[in-house]
Amino acid sequence: MGPEPKDVVRDFIIEHLPVQPGSELLDGKVADRKRHTVASLSKVSGIHQMTLNRALIQAGVIAEGDPEQIETRRTFDAVEGEALAHRINNSTPTKSIPDYLNCNRTQAQMMVRTGILKKLSNDPSIKSGVMTNVANDDLDDFLVRFRAAGKPVQEPSAGMVNTIDASEIARVPVADIVRLVLDGRLATVETGCEELRFRSVFVCPEEIRPAAQEVISEKGMTAMEVADQLGLQLLAIDHLRTKTDLDGQPFLKGIKVANARGTIRYCYAKEDVDKFCLKYVTLQELADNAGTSTKSVSVKLSKLGVQPIMERYILRAKVFRRADL
Repeated sequence: MGPEPKDVVRDFIIEHLPVQPGSELLDGKVADRKRHTVASLSKVSGIHQMTLNRALIQAGVIAEGDPEQIETRRTFDAVEGEALAHRINNSTPTKSIPDYLNCNRTQAQMMVRTGILKKLSNDPSIKSGVMTNVANDDLDDFLVRFRAAGKPVQEPSAGMVNTIDASEIARVPVADIVRLVLDGRLATVETGCEELRFRSVFVCPEEIRPAAQEVISEKGMTAMEVADQLGLQLLAIDHLRTKTDLDGQPFLKGIKVANARGTIRYCYAKEDVDKFCLKYVTLQELADNAGTSTKSVSVKLSKLGVQPIMERYILRAKVFRRADL
């Protein structure tokens, strides 16, 4: 036998309407709430309806809603809604994170901006409001993970300093050092008194710059490495990246790498550098291959009307298209 019609209706109502737990419904008590409206969740959470409506839409709990207009009859999943309300009620604005973590404002902002500390909403267009807060659970979890990377000590060993002091010594942003710690890229990490919170993690400044450079190198070759491979000066690599060939494309494509402060550096994919070598050749390489002087090769190319890709004073060398030779 199938379910009673009354039970079907009862289940439908509970699954689609904001029925309060404990309510009597068709000869039975409702044990758990399945659906909320903005009004019902606002009542149980204490969050203003407009604030809650905006947050629910920004978080995707209410799909395709209007952040500025509450749809009074619209319902949404109660578990998701209450979980979001809990995170909102137990969250910290970015300006208050320094007190929570025992760091300064710049460091807090940097860790939020780089995603080490995640806002309630991951939508980058949201610049203000409660959804830019960080859940206290996430702040606590961050401290646990940050401290777990180190060896507990009564006092930091000689040369070990907290990440804030290490940033000033190594000239690497604090957030980048934090990422190195969390990713296990530093050989020596120590943790002191838990009450120090963010300042309880100690690192060796001498390890930081090599570790930070290794992170960049994993994304591609450094400009210096490219210059060495091509036999050009370092400044020439910037010109190859910023100036375009006959096809309107850069001679050498750069990959942007930003540190936590937003400072941009460039690295280069090995395959792109190899393609450049197949397409272009320096005067010095031509001379070496021919077993003669650069002057001799240069005169010969000039007589043939072959021109370098840029004036010599720009690259501090002559570079030619192999197709023109």
